[in-house]
Amino acid sequence: ILKDFLVWIKQNLGPWGPLV
Repeated sequence: ILKDFLVWIKQNLGPWGPLV
């Protein structure tokens, strides 16, 4: 579940994903 949550966050962050 946590992994899916992180993926969801990265999708919402867009370009900022790699910085997380």
